[in-house]
Amino acid sequence: MGQQVGTNLTPVSHSVGGSPERWRGLLDARTSRERGRRTLTRLLDAAVAEFSAHSYHGARVARVAKRARTSHGTFYVYFDGKDDLLLAMQDEITAAMDNLLATIPDFEPGPAGFASLRAWLSDVCGLFLEHSAIHAALLDAIVEDADPRITKQGLRAQQRWTTALADRIGAAGATGIDPYLAAVCIYNLIDRATRSTHRGQLVVSFDELVDGLTELVHRSVFGSG
Repeated sequence: MGQQVGTNLTPVSHSVGGSPERWRGLLDARTSRERGRRTLTRLLDAAVAEFSAHSYHGARVARVAKRARTSHGTFYVYFDGKDDLLLAMQDEITAAMDNLLATIPDFEPGPAGFASLRAWLSDVCGLFLEHSAIHAALLDAIVEDADPRITKQGLRAQQRWTTALADRIGAAGATGIDPYLAAVCIYNLIDRATRSTHRGQLVVSFDELVDGLTELVHRSVFGSG
């Protein structure tokens, strides 16, 4: 029996065409024509809505196409299927994360060190919140071992982040903690806190989220003194 697609879906804008700046690299890689870019942008924004509502397991290509106000066949002009779609989105997000990782400041004690760490974590939280629905879908796909490419890409990205964080922690001269273990904990804390905020499980303002994470990270490295 075929899968039914519900009618109560929120379509993305046909006139505005979604958020091209959000997916610039992916758009450049998959299409060059302006009409194609608008269609692909709507598909990507529709995919965000679909993964947000149903995560990886429940997401359906037919609903993505319906949300984007395009045909099932048009979806397959750009993607081989749900895994290919998610992998393409993962590539784009990973590139943005790597760009942000390149700006990580030195970890330093005192008010100046706290301020520079907070400024960076504000950017990190903004990026993680923007893509939290896709992060959740990627985690589900990895748990289900859906596509080995997704798993490999995710593990490599996390390793780059934990290695960079561990380098900063070690260079700060922190004593009594294992830099790499602390880095793993910090990365997972940021990821979990932003996903919980996106889902409404953690009810805080953006500034409260950033302040709390900055306090926890700074204290974990330099203590409360």
